[in-house]
Amino acid sequence: MEDDLGLLVRLLRSALPRLAEPDRVARQLLDTCGSLPAVLFGAERAGAVAAPQPEAVRVALLLVREVVLRLHRARLRDRPLIASRQQLHAYLGTVMGHKKVEQIRVLFLDAEQRLLKDEVTGQGTVDHAPVYPRELVRRALELGAAGLVLVHNHPSGNPTPSDADIAMTRRIVAAAAVLELTVWDHVIVGDGRILSMKEAGLL
Repeated sequence: MEDDLGLLVRLLRSALPRLAEPDRVARQLLDTCGSLPAVLFGAERAGAVAAPQPEAVRVALLLVREVVLRLHRARLRDRPLIASRQQLHAYLGTVMGHKKVEQIRVLFLDAEQRLLKDEVTGQGTVDHAPVYPRELVRRALELGAAGLVLVHNHPSGNPTPSDADIAMTRRIVAAAAVLELTVWDHVIVGDGRILSMKEAGLL
């Protein structure tokens, strides 16, 4: 199987045949980000290193990223999300597993547990992102959602929930219950590992 460097070089050469030194550009991206998935989805570092490169490099990477995301979303479309955990975890690992700051996402679901909206609701530092239960509940009502799945990443790579994670989840569950909204799960994404608080008996 072709390694990340070879594949990225071929991508750059095919998408940008006039790009000078595609080997150097590919190596610089990989040296900074660590892997091909991190180049595509670790936007914080990839953006910093791609900035000196031609705008076409950034656009090409964003297009590939969007294609990958759409393939994942197509597998989740029109099916109960809670019954599609393998596809859900694959999608979340792809989109969040390489971020170097903590990010909060909420997947808003309809009464049949189908995905209505996937939104980033907070982004912070390497170990904290703000969460506002009232805002999440308000947004769920705006979308006509019947339930939601909380998601956040641990840039440390360890998906084990902290005491603060558990306490925050309970606050959101309590706020949602007042309006009969179901919090189906809180998924924590690490580096190559994903933990479901529901499956772990913490929700």
